[in-house]
Amino acid sequence: MKTNEPKNTNQENEAMEPRPKKHRLRGALISGGAGILVIGAGFGAGLFIKEQQRKKAEAEVVEIDISQLIVDEKEVYEKYKASSSYEKDLTPAEAWNASLYLFSKSESSFSYSVGAGVAMGLVTQNINSCSIHHNGAWFEESLSKSSMVETAWRYYEASDKSATSYSGSGVNPEATSAKWNEGSKQVYADEASFKSVIGFALSTHRSNYNITNYSILDSDAESGSGDGGSKITKNGDGYTIDIEINTKIACEDYRTQMVHTSNLYNKPRFFFSHVSLKTDAKLNPISMRAHEKYHAATSAIISSDVENDITTYYFQDANVAIPALRENVTYANPK
Repeated sequence: MKTNEPKNTNQENEAMEPRPKKHRLRGALISGGAGILVIGAGFGAGLFIKEQQRKKAEAEVVEIDISQLIVDEKEVYEKYKASSSYEKDLTPAEAWNASLYLFSKSESSFSYSVGAGVAMGLVTQNINSCSIHHNGAWFEESLSKSSMVETAWRYYEASDKSATSYSGSGVNPEATSAKWNEGSKQVYADEASFKSVIGFALSTHRSNYNITNYSILDSDAESGSGDGGSKITKNGDGYTIDIEINTKIACEDYRTQMVHTSNLYNKPRFFFSHVSLKTDAKLNPISMRAHEKYHAATSAIISSDVENDITTYYFQDANVAIPALRENVTYANPK
């Protein structure tokens, strides 16, 4: 079984981002996508920023081998089962994918993410999201709130892989609840149509990033986040799997997701992203910290740098029911 297969986004990139002169982009999933807070600096500054974005986009376009971004989860799982020493037998990317695949095998799982984003070092935006798998169906919620902007999205996927989405408003200051607009309902016949708009399919949404050996950075010297390179570390009764993400390769589906959830003018440009996954002795995930920074625009003249720090908590066999549209999610450890 192959999952997390990214689509070829050449046409989409050409439509939403400046066309490079000499290179072609041939391609190129924490739970839920963060809403993005963007602050403008005036019309003249905005035009300057747009021009700088165009130049940077042209300079950073890379050739991507899409075949290297496909994860064969069963193959990784078999290698995991045969391993006698995870830190010796598995690469960081393999350990990461094995851990999240173990979580996906639970018939009733729950994860939630809490954190914040800061735009231009000025305004803080609270960010919460969650993911539920229960009785053969899937659900995700994404909420964010600041003094200037809010976002609220819910996604439901049935056992037949049809899906629906809803937008909301009236997010509370803590970004843990919202008022949902039933009239905003969008229906998707299958996972392919849902993914083309949202950037992922709920049943296979392990992570915002396409993480493979090809799409990560190994050495501390390559770490733009300052959190170090990719590695597996034994810690007491468990492990820490650090992944320094090659944002030029691993973020394309995530960038599509961010355009949808935050109504962006175009796809954001990442400066860095680092994830640190803590597991038990069998690589079952416990928590994951995501530290990322990107530049995002909501119009041709309004844009800013945003830095997020978000922690996700994982619970297998949680028996958390998928909420009805008017029901709230409890952002806490399930009892």
